[in-house]
Amino acid sequence: MLVNLNFDDTFIVGGSDLRFFAQGLDTIKTQDSKPGNNGNYNEKTSDSVKATAGEGQSGGTPFVITGSISGNRNASLTIAPPAS
Repeated sequence: MLVNLNFDDTFIVGGSDLRFFAQGLDTIKTQDSKPGNNGNYNEKTSDSVKATAGEGQSGGTPFVITGSISGNRNASLTIAPPAS
């Protein structure tokens, strides 16, 4: 999936007139544990954009940006019982 990150601090008090965008292909992996007898289970998700590229400006000076973005999430969830 193609993702876009846009940043603009021009409306932040004390900001430095920094604006940029970056985009790249996103890889998402999700792993769920086996639910326990109470319906609780753990879900782990990792998200990675390994080749990000974009452009922007800081104080009116243009620049090119490259890099990577990654993140992880862990959640304890519960399966809802079937409706009766």
